[in-house]
Amino acid sequence: MTSTQLTKLKMYEAFHALPHTFNDTEDTEYREVLTTNDPVLRNISLYLIQHHKFLNVQCSPGEDCTLSCEILNKWLNSKEAIYTSNGDCALNSKLWNRYIETLWKKLGQSNEKPHWCQRSRDKYKGNYPKAWIPNTCSNEKSIDVSISCSYDPDYKSPEVPLPGYSITGSSISEFYGYVLFAILLSSILLYKFSPLGTWLDNRIENKNRIRENINVEAMEELTRSSEYTSSPSSSKFNVIYHSLDN
Repeated sequence: MTSTQLTKLKMYEAFHALPHTFNDTEDTEYREVLTTNDPVLRNISLYLIQHHKFLNVQCSPGEDCTLSCEILNKWLNSKEAIYTSNGDCALNSKLWNRYIETLWKKLGQSNEKPHWCQRSRDKYKGNYPKAWIPNTCSNEKSIDVSISCSYDPDYKSPEVPLPGYSITGSSISEFYGYVLFAILLSSILLYKFSPLGTWLDNRIENKNRIRENINVEAMEELTRSSEYTSSPSSSKFNVIYHSLDN
């Protein structure tokens, strides 16, 4: 299929169809965007590679590719306007230039017909509603908005507990260990440096004194009982008792 057969309708369908496969994603020269976790930049870069490669195949050397180049530029300009708030978001404009425009240049250099499509960017008039510009546009660095969505197989996202998910057993054990330690330390301090400690000491001392008195009285009673059983009168009664039995 040549560029003369690639009508506006067919190009429109190609640009708006959802691809089932993505090609050229492993080329190292196109993977710089993977250094950011911005999902919008990653998605635009991925689709730009597919569209640029598709039109590059259709546009053979020596043919007029004006229409294909015009539609590709319009598609990319619409994405730029949305991402950069018509150029009024300074942070996103900087990120766009770093990742998307750099990718465009690399795509042009790697074609069989180098730079068959020149970049043509829209010029904004600064009439974007100021109230609709995010506050993050004034930041110097981008915020890592996605820590788990990554096309890079070598990328490993850190494990972050999410609300509603159970924590690990080791975390639970560690938590209860801290709680028990805090309770034990509080009890020691409360016992040593509060009136409650003195009261407990007095209670224990009183109980020990009572226990000692009970033990002394028991020993005295046992002694008296032993003396009684071993006395002569007791022996006499025992003799009489045995005599009566005989």
